[in-house]
Amino acid sequence: MTTPLIQGIDHVGVVVQGLEASVDWYVEKLGFRVLHRFAFPGATAAFVGRDGLRLELLQVEGAALPLPERRERMGNLRLGGINHFAIGVADMAAMIANLEAKGVEIVSPPAEVPGSGGELYAFIRDGEGMLIEIYQRAG
Repeated sequence: MTTPLIQGIDHVGVVVQGLEASVDWYVEKLGFRVLHRFAFPGATAAFVGRDGLRLELLQVEGAALPLPERRERMGNLRLGGINHFAIGVADMAAMIANLEAKGVEIVSPPAEVPGSGGELYAFIRDGEGMLIEIYQRAG
């Protein structure tokens, strides 16, 4: 049997304005752990992860602030390129309650994905205002 050439998404890279504050947010609010840190000319970075999801947080000298449209769900959808990542959960209600208890901003409360047979989604913001989707598959 041959090994598939593509085995899935390995990680998502996120440019942040404050690396340490962002690492702290993902650790404290979402239960990630720091996997490793590194630097290269003009940048410092940290990989954080949990349950198979890995993020590469990068603080880069001279990086532009995100466009204001990126902070709003519908405005974000009107911009090209990748506009969010989604974290899968087994229990949407429990996850949202946990996030609210930690002071995480819930941008849009849980709603059913039209035509999905019961899949649910909600949006939150990370410590720098980036949209993150919380997603519960049906069944």
